[in-house]
Amino acid sequence: MKTKMIAYRTIAVATALSASLLSSCKSDGSVDWTTTGMSTAGGAVGAGAAYGVYRLFGGNNATAAALIAGGGALLGSAIGYAWGKSIVRSRSEYATSQEYVNDNKKQMNNRISDARRTNAKLKNAVSTTKKNKQKISAKDKREYNAELNRNLSLIDQDISNAKLARSEATGSDKAQLSKQISELQSEKSQLKQNKTDLSELATI
Repeated sequence: MKTKMIAYRTIAVATALSASLLSSCKSDGSVDWTTTGMSTAGGAVGAGAAYGVYRLFGGNNATAAALIAGGGALLGSAIGYAWGKSIVRSRSEYATSQEYVNDNKKQMNNRISDARRTNAKLKNAVSTTKKNKQKISAKDKREYNAELNRNLSLIDQDISNAKLARSEATGSDKAQLSKQISELQSEKSQLKQNKTDLSELATI
């Protein structure tokens, strides 16, 4: 009976999180993570919650509990922040160089903020997970790495676009784009290091 109650409560939490996500979907299909409270909820439940429910039904309950309460919670919260799509369109869609340059400057600011936020949270989550000698599931680790790879690809695309825009920019616009490119490259290096550190975490 006790095991069933734990399972039911876990399902209830997962259902609530799903409802929160659905209610926070944007018109383009993405999720507004700042309004869902998913960052906080991720810390409480973790990316391994669904897997934990599965284990609770017929699996090893001790292992399932470890998955839910372990390192996956902090990591799920750190990586769960969804990076937005680029606002930069194909160069041919812009009537002037200035319009293209302006969109790239805005996009670089957005991506630098995305990267800094993720890097800060992820570095802390990995450090805390190691310090507490927690473990994560191999499945979660694969999913985290896949998400980080997608983020790195977004960074590469933004840098590529910014370099093209810089070649058309002049004066302060060119200087600003150069500075932004350097900053985002630095964040990319940090994200790759965090990804390496995550991959070294112990798994269940």
